[in-house]
Amino acid sequence: MRKSINVLLMCLCLFQTDLAFAVDTSVFGIGLGERLSLPECDRLPGYDVSYENNSKYMCWKHTENSSLLAVRFPDGKSPNISDGTDLYLNLINSKVEGVSIQTAGPPTQSAVLEVLTNKYGKPTKIDSVVKNNAFGAVLNSIEASWDFPELSVMFSGVVKMNTGEVSVISRRLRFRLEREKKENEKELPRM
Repeated sequence: MRKSINVLLMCLCLFQTDLAFAVDTSVFGIGLGERLSLPECDRLPGYDVSYENNSKYMCWKHTENSSLLAVRFPDGKSPNISDGTDLYLNLINSKVEGVSIQTAGPPTQSAVLEVLTNKYGKPTKIDSVVKNNAFGAVLNSIEASWDFPELSVMFSGVVKMNTGEVSVISRRLRFRLEREKKENEKELPRM
């Protein structure tokens, strides 16, 4: 009996330890796999999909892509890793399955990596990649990713000359993107 109780207590401790290390699936308060609970941004009077430029609260707005919404932060309240532009959400069946945000690029990439490492732990993969632009400028980009059963995080310190990007996607969106990539590869002509 005593051995059974010890085994049970050990299992409970292991289970609680696993819960303590569960990855946070929310990004700026928006939960992956959940319905979006933010209000729509204020529209300009007389326009179908034109929005007010300033916002007093976090809200969403339509984009040209029907499966993508843009989230606007209140003026002056953008996340510190952001370049100040909107956050973008991928939706599947009205649920948030992906979040992406632009960063301020090369000058902030080390700080962004530190923020992501504090939240998600040591990256699964990290590399330094040399990128060139059309004018011949050479930029070093930190490329990092974190892989968990329920989500993947990708960080590219340099996407364009003055921007980087962080993307957090659910397992569901990851599988959909992988399937679409395979389907697109089948359609390419073979040489």
